[in-house]
Amino acid sequence: MKTAVWLYLFLFVAFFDLHAQYPILTPFAISLGAAPSFIGLMMGLYSITHLPGNLIAGYGVDRYGSRLFIVFSLLTAGAVLIVQSHVTNPWQLLVLRSVSGFVLAFLSPACMALLARITTDRVRQGKLMAGNGFIHTLASVVSPAAGAYLVAQIGFTAAFYALGWILIATAVCALFFIRDIAPATADASASSAAPAESASDPAAKPSDSGGKLRREAGIPWPVFLLPVATSCAQGILSFELPLMGQTPMR
Repeated sequence: MKTAVWLYLFLFVAFFDLHAQYPILTPFAISLGAAPSFIGLMMGLYSITHLPGNLIAGYGVDRYGSRLFIVFSLLTAGAVLIVQSHVTNPWQLLVLRSVSGFVLAFLSPACMALLARITTDRVRQGKLMAGNGFIHTLASVVSPAAGAYLVAQIGFTAAFYALGWILIATAVCALFFIRDIAPATADASASSAAPAESASDPAAKPSDSGGKLRREAGIPWPVFLLPVATSCAQGILSFELPLMGQTPMR
């Protein structure tokens, strides 16, 4: 369970750093001279670069293990934040946010894969995933207020600088305290359980054929527009609301 505790800590720090920037990125971009439309582009590119990072992580974690990607994600994201504290124009911020979206995409899949490999018991795996959701929610609740308070006390430059070094320190801890867990045990148990399940369940074959038919039918592409629209709406709310305190409503 020590591995799970360390993973929860790394996830909390990463999500804390990420969500702590939500209330301060918009005022920071405005201080650099960015227009609201440019801010929307910057936040959208963060999500777009997040997608290929997730896809690469899904393949890379299975091939190379989780530890490498956890350390790389935390270390690079911290370095990006330190560089971000010295930007002087919106275009530099746009590039750095895009890079940050890509490198942070590796962290969550790598941690969740390692959590799933801690045990082969489905009940314990469910509890570990529930803990991951709790950590994510806790970080997203407390970090925006902490980020806003930090900027109010020390300013944008020092706040990004401090958040960056926190991520780098967490990456060093991950390098020393995280060890990959081989998935051989889980694979062996799954392969041994498959013949027994098919032999004991005579209805397995028809249901499997039905699943094959459903897979061949595919999912209509318009279905994927719903999560995209929801993400866009959430992004607009998250990053345009800070403008409400500076722009009088008409």
